[in-house]
Amino acid sequence: TLQELVGGSFHFAYTDAGFFGIYSEGESASKLSTGLQSRLTEAGKVSEEALKSAKNIAKVKFLSAMEDPLRLAQFVHAKGAQAIDVDAQLRRFDAVTVADVQKVITNMTKATPVIVAGGDVRGI
Repeated sequence: TLQELVGGSFHFAYTDAGFFGIYSEGESASKLSTGLQSRLTEAGKVSEEALKSAKNIAKVKFLSAMEDPLRLAQFVHAKGAQAIDVDAQLRRFDAVTVADVQKVITNMTKATPVIVAGGDVRGI
């Protein structure tokens, strides 16, 4: 069932592109594929309250990263060695709307996924 679906997400930011994915594990590849697609679709049904919470979490993580020299260096590198305007970045978080999230999810669910599997891959 979907309640049993356990997994997570990842992302990598580059100067010219980004890479995002979701992952899970389980005994049935077909159930995992269907379950992940369903979870992704559900993610597009975000409420204003949930989005506000997510923005606050993102801002705290961003500000925390700015206090860590290694993470700060990685962020500066990802931005093409440009100076970081912290206030501008916080405004970018605030500018994200529910419509923006829905558009991203819609585009992601239209794309043909890349599936990487190990073990018994029957049913993928």
